[in-house]
Amino acid sequence: MTPQAAVGAGIGGLAAAGAGGTAVAYAAGAFKGTENKKNNDQEPTYLFQALKLDPNNTKEYIGKNESDKIKNLLGVDQTPKYSDTLKESWDKMIDDTPGTTLNRPNTGKDELFKLTEDSKNQISTYTSKWCEHIAKKPLSTVPTSEGKDKNTWEAFNKACFWTKAGG
Repeated sequence: MTPQAAVGAGIGGLAAAGAGGTAVAYAAGAFKGTENKKNNDQEPTYLFQALKLDPNNTKEYIGKNESDKIKNLLGVDQTPKYSDTLKESWDKMIDDTPGTTLNRPNTGKDELFKLTEDSKNQISTYTSKWCEHIAKKPLSTVPTSEGKDKNTWEAFNKACFWTKAGG
């Protein structure tokens, strides 16, 4: 085989290997179009959008209320106080999705946020249910104009996240 033929065969072999490698990479989902195909079946959610806007991971999602996190934060006296932030968001923390029962406390906001042991339980239970429900709702883009979606978005970010120490 002449050197030119060997080089040609080598290039042809690389091209074939490259094409084969590309096909394998596509099959494995290594390229964005294929990679996202799994995720495109479902729209982004409120939780996905909120975490996407926190690339430095400075906030902690507390909506699952593990270890009574929300109830405990209601008593924390750090500035800004979580209880004050939650109280400001409370009126926006509604959901009228048919068939959804979140059991929002009937007590007036000012009375509820006197933060007795019973009211802390009511607040943390409702907040957790609301956060978990909203976290799963589809949100293709972050709302920027005034309205129900923007109110929900703002309340979700204030009620369902806690800034990590040092964040």
